[in-house]
Amino acid sequence: MNRKLTAVILSEMMFAGCGTAVSSSSAGNVQEKDYDVVVIGAGGAGLSAAIEAYDKGADVVVLEKMAIAGGNTNRASGGMNASETSVEAENGVEDSNDLFYKQ
Repeated sequence: MNRKLTAVILSEMMFAGCGTAVSSSSAGNVQEKDYDVVVIGAGGAGLSAAIEAYDKGADVVVLEKMAIAGGNTNRASGGMNASETSVEAENGVEDSNDLFYKQ
């Protein structure tokens, strides 16, 4: 299957919210499988969405064009933000999950 056709199939599945993934083996056999949720991209947001959908009982597939997962999350240099952490408590920082959400 060529890339243009694959992109069309993937975009149609993404907009539908569900779909059929098509793959071909080296022997040229086409295989289809239905999924409830198709996630495009294995970055932080995509994998989080996939886990949440799976935890809610959906049959999920994650499609990633790169050889490794991570997407733009691999390029994030600011670290991960959190609130009410042990490090904040040890340093006397007053914080809350509610304030974190509002910010």
